[in-house]
Amino acid sequence: MELEELIKKVAEYSGLPEQDVKAKMKEKEEELSGLISKEGVVYIVAKELGINLLEKMKKRLKIKNIVANMKNVDIVGKIISISAVRNFKTEKAEGKVASIYIADETSSIRIVLWNDETKFLDKFNVGDVIRVQGYVKDNNGQLEIRLGKYGKIMKSDEKITTNIKPERVYIYERNYIKNLDIGMRSEIRAAIVQIFRTKGVLKLCPQCNKQLEKKNNEFICSEHGKQEPKYLFVVSGVVDDGTGNIRFTRYCEKK
Repeated sequence: MELEELIKKVAEYSGLPEQDVKAKMKEKEEELSGLISKEGVVYIVAKELGINLLEKMKKRLKIKNIVANMKNVDIVGKIISISAVRNFKTEKAEGKVASIYIADETSSIRIVLWNDETKFLDKFNVGDVIRVQGYVKDNNGQLEIRLGKYGKIMKSDEKITTNIKPERVYIYERNYIKNLDIGMRSEIRAAIVQIFRTKGVLKLCPQCNKQLEKKNNEFICSEHGKQEPKYLFVVSGVVDDGTGNIRFTRYCEKK
């Protein structure tokens, strides 16, 4: 359903004028710093007004409209990638974890399977369409679905057409800073002990990723001329895990 139709539905079910619904959407977009699609914002505003749009319209939730901390999510998607089961061990626990990546016509998302849940991998193959019920978790800026105690995952007869390709996925083994070496891909658990002052936000050319120069309130690329910038947030500092310390840099592109 298109954005304007969703807004009309919220206005209809809430009894508010459409302009009031749009005003609430604008406030919510500013609160969320524009990190969620307008369609996703409509669902949030509707929920705050006590309206379950999905139940009202009996429509399937699209992956692009999923937002952090949603409960009782029920989605359908085509499997585009399945990761191998990985064993992990920490100071507090050990077990197994694996992932299934699904997509619909709008976006893709990761389904995380823990311990006994990894047995589901024997039932599915890339290309299968599955229905997943669970809750949404924000994992370092990446949304993922977890089954939890009451979640379910099963094959679906629904037809899904998608051109979305799986992103390259790396598996990182937990390690200590003292053991790190050049070229290693590792996961560490450490405390941030220092944050450096940086520019904070880089304004890049969307075609070549070079930094743009601001001239007369316009952003100019030396190769491609006037451009609408792509924003890249940068945080840099030092982390320490008790065995050593290391500098880190985190990049995050605004969607």
